Amino acid sequence: MEDLLSSLKDIQHTLTDTQSQEDLSLLLHLVQNVDFQNAFKIHNAVAVHMNKASPPYPLTPNVQELTQEVQRTLHASHHKESQELADLLSAPHIQ
Repeated sequence: MEDLLSSLKDIQHTLTDTQSQEDLSLLLHLVQNVDFQNAFKIHNAVAVHMNKASPPYPLTPNVQELTQEVQRTLHASHHKESQELADLLSAPHIQ
């Protein structure tokens, strides 16, 4: 839950349009809601019991560090494709 909240806060400054900012604000409010957190805990407990992991779990423990390294490298590049890839990687559905 903390990772989700942290990720939402991290992308907050990258959103430029009003609708996306409003959507993110709604998500932040939802994630901080006690009822949602309790439902999320129940979901995770059921998923563990059924031997099915709740998506998405990273394949490596240092995925955030790797992502940040890739983004730094892309932002330092002056190639058009690098900027396009950086934009894609920072899109909410990729996070």
